[in-house]
Amino acid sequence: MPLSVEQIIHQSDADTPLKTWVSPKMPKAIQQAFMLTIANPYLREAALAGSLLKAAYLRQLSADELLFGWVYTDESQSGQGKFTSTFICYFFNQPLEAPELELIFECLEAGPVVSSQGLKDEDAIDPLTIRDSTYTPARSGIPIPSNVTALNRLLLYKKKLLHCFIPYEEQPIPSKAKLAGMQHSALPSESIATTNFPLESLTLNLNNKGALLVGTSEHQLGVQPLPGVKKDIASLQKVLVDPKKGNFAVVDVLLNSDSPAMAAKIEDFFSNRASESLALLYFSGYAVLDRQGTLYLSTAESRRNTQGKIIRSTFISSDFLGAVLRDSPAQQRVIILDICMSRESSPILGGSHKLLETARQHLSGPGLTLLISSAAFHDTNVQKGVQPSIYTYYLVEGLETGIADSNGTGIITLSKWHTYAKQKVQIASPALRPVFYGPLDQKQLPIARVPINDARLQYRREVERLSRSGQISLVHQLILDNLQKKLNLNASDCAEVKAEVLKPYNDYRYKLKRYALTYLSRVNQSGKEQYSSTPQIDYLQNLLGLTDVDTEPIKSEIFQQLHTIPMPEIAETTSTSSALGYKGRIP
Repeated sequence: MPLSVEQIIHQSDADTPLKTWVSPKMPKAIQQAFMLTIANPYLREAALAGSLLKAAYLRQLSADELLFGWVYTDESQSGQGKFTSTFICYFFNQPLEAPELELIFECLEAGPVVSSQGLKDEDAIDPLTIRDSTYTPARSGIPIPSNVTALNRLLLYKKKLLHCFIPYEEQPIPSKAKLAGMQHSALPSESIATTNFPLESLTLNLNNKGALLVGTSEHQLGVQPLPGVKKDIASLQKVLVDPKKGNFAVVDVLLNSDSPAMAAKIEDFFSNRASESLALLYFSGYAVLDRQGTLYLSTAESRRNTQGKIIRSTFISSDFLGAVLRDSPAQQRVIILDICMSRESSPILGGSHKLLETARQHLSGPGLTLLISSAAFHDTNVQKGVQPSIYTYYLVEGLETGIADSNGTGIITLSKWHTYAKQKVQIASPALRPVFYGPLDQKQLPIARVPINDARLQYRREVERLSRSGQISLVHQLILDNLQKKLNLNASDCAEVKAEVLKPYNDYRYKLKRYALTYLSRVNQSGKEQYSSTPQIDYLQNLLGLTDVDTEPIKSEIFQQLHTIPMPEIAETTSTSSALGYKGRIP
């Protein structure tokens, strides 16, 4: 369902008086509420207003009055350490339902449709109708953490008013003059707000692409092997070499190699790339982060000493990778790390901030982009194991089906590719947090072409649009049936498309059911007296990739019901898929 919204754009500049632009039908009371609840508190907060950052916010005033939008704090044109704060606010004046909330989150991540840039004092701004998130934003949006979206879904379900403020701190930004003289920016992709780069400005030849796919499914680390790594490599190789999809000229594969051979292969691959080319390195396997903040990728000979510490010479270090990547003649370099950093595989629990800090230190530079399957530390099977990795699964699906081309331009860019996989991963496993880190211009780097008039892809786009909540209503099914006839598609193909689209939602529901049954069984064993989690329950939550926001309502509801209904007898089992009638898998 589209969002029809009124707009407020408010600017507070150190050099000029306050400026405010309001669309014609914006109620005066809502303008006042915006200033009282959003603009004024932000401007009075020195820790926020006095720094280069941007933020998204969502404030529900009543059941059918909602404000949401962005605030951007930029350097003032006069410089001298002064700042300009720009608020862009949308007013949604209808009862809020789950599909609208999902579209609002997508909109916050995409960015505003228009900004204050180029507006004159006498200009008017119009109401907007936002149908999806495929528009070209005037400024970049804010990545919304999965726990924030999950919490607001829960509040909406409980009919509570929503209220959140999500800041995203900027790094110091050079002046416009300095920025204009830089060939590339080494800042994170989300850290500079700007309009999209035109594809025509890229000198990259789409046919001049090479990839090296490296995987380690066997090792000597004393933890379980990862047979799914071979499936990761095979599925990605197939779609990259396909001339109608990835169309990579070179796709080399290296499986279960020792550290000298792996290092030599990586260095040889990057040193022999042409200047105007794209060089992509993909790694699937275990990784370890040490106390010094160095990331180590596993090889077939990776092992520990008698004290349990890793033997660094049996791994590939991030500082080696960074040096090789930066030294490559290829103008565009991409590294994809689909890694397991479980409690068992990493003796050092540095947290996600340590992993990202390592990326900034060792794996950043002009023309160099890093994609990581998750910045969080989770047990192995939530990311990979016997089955292919969930992140790689959706990277492959995005290229295989063409659906990663979110706005139908016929080109899948690096940003579109990662964003599609990230969205699907966080539906199925909210605790996983895939990361895109790299220069701004890399976001528009072409990865693959997509046939624009493909009937199956047209049908899939409509299924994606009509099933944002993970279900297809009767009315939407009638729309899809009519489209099926119009596109002359057979029923089996359409059923397959719908199953693919609904898969992450079904995986998520299955995980909630599995968690609920296991928790209910544990509480039954404890005699209904224990509400707090046990280590086994916490492990299961981590294994399933669920957050506390996902599981707390389950625990609370079960515990409350125990006082009013008899406890059913539940047989202890390690697998509940047959009892649930679920035929899928946990990625």
